[in-house]
Amino acid sequence: MGIFNKQKKFGVFHGLRTNDTSDEYIGQIGEIAIKGDLIPHLEKQKDYLKISDKKITDDMNKIELTGDDVGFYVYPTEQLKKETIGSFRIEKSDVKFIPESIGGKGWEKGNFNCLQMINIEVPNQALIVGNYMAIKFFIQYIDLDEDEYDLIKDFMKKLKKIEDKNLKSNYLEIKKNLQKGLFETEKRKKFPVNRFNQYLSFQETQ
Repeated sequence: MGIFNKQKKFGVFHGLRTNDTSDEYIGQIGEIAIKGDLIPHLEKQKDYLKISDKKITDDMNKIELTGDDVGFYVYPTEQLKKETIGSFRIEKSDVKFIPESIGGKGWEKGNFNCLQMINIEVPNQALIVGNYMAIKFFIQYIDLDEDEYDLIKDFMKKLKKIEDKNLKSNYLEIKKNLQKGLFETEKRKKFPVNRFNQYLSFQETQ
């Protein structure tokens, strides 16, 4: 059972995108954490991301992102009992990536529809570094073509309406639609994710 289950939320974490971060710098982050001044250091970095969590209903929470990424996700609080918290949204993106090997043009700039999926690892035991608890999470980016966007856009709009009393059932409906619809297409069986970001994040324990 995840360590966040008792508090019904995971609170506020301060993180850093680590896609291109060296092991040496990760070691430096650990040293800074032990000294106790980690969060002010992270806030100054260009890849800094703040992730916070709050209850919006008895059975749904809202994840808010600021910094390296912005916006929000919603998820059922029952996920706090599991190994991973996951959610999804559609946002506009100024880049997309489709490899030339499958008929794309590589990296492109523009105004594109992107399905974004967040996955937060829920540790069974806290990973403590100095006065901070650490977690890892990922954001996957699925660059949608017109047919894919049309397939899911009406469903995804429901997750923007966080005041909807049917928010949980909407979430579950959309999750099923993604699993049995979008990701069952031949395209997504071959190429499920276009790109991703990974983060290492810390929360003060005292």
